[in-house]
Amino acid sequence: MKKIFVVTLAIMMLAMFIGCSRGGRTRSDDGQIRIAYISKMLSHPWFMAEDRGLRDAAERLGVEYFSIDANLDDEAFDAAFDAALAQRVQGLAITITNQGNGPAVAMRARERGVALLTIDDDIVDENGNPVHHVGVPVREVGILGGEYLARLANERGFFAEGNIVRVLQIDAPSVTVLLERLEGYKEALMANTPLRDEDFIRVETTNAMLEDSLVVAHATIQAHPYYNC
Repeated sequence: MKKIFVVTLAIMMLAMFIGCSRGGRTRSDDGQIRIAYISKMLSHPWFMAEDRGLRDAAERLGVEYFSIDANLDDEAFDAAFDAALAQRVQGLAITITNQGNGPAVAMRARERGVALLTIDDDIVDENGNPVHHVGVPVREVGILGGEYLARLANERGFFAEGNIVRVLQIDAPSVTVLLERLEGYKEALMANTPLRDEDFIRVETTNAMLEDSLVVAHATIQAHPYYNC
């Protein structure tokens, strides 16, 4: 599934970028099609897989490609954006560090005639219109995960008489896709186990990456020592 995802992504990117070149808006000096991927965290296995897939597809199609890691830092993302523009790319794929900055990023790309595509985390332009996006069906992915967790919990006897079970969900309000994913998990768990709305504990973190999530999870579990979270 991941291979199909990145191949589809590369095809969409190239279709957009070639269209921009034909429109005469952005061209490299040597006529080479040049695209880049700015990721919010290239050390994360998911984003690393996207980078590899894009790189492999670009190589097969004869497209020049490079990636830049913003490392969850807004200023680093801005610097990466400037660096990509300086390389005269025709198109940019991004996983933005802060969705709130989406309108400004979309406007800068349009002003420079650079085709822009978001991956995973969508954004809108300054007029509230969605920027071209490739991603997974977020709620549906959560439902699939919730169904799997429900099966494991039932098989392992989590809901035997006398057990108290609670589900800890960690959200990051700044990343819009997370809420839909959490709701998908909750929907599936409630449909396939005795869990009810009051059995879910939802807390917030900055970006939902592992390091921050572990801190929040530990604090929450410490505050509810009598629960199996």
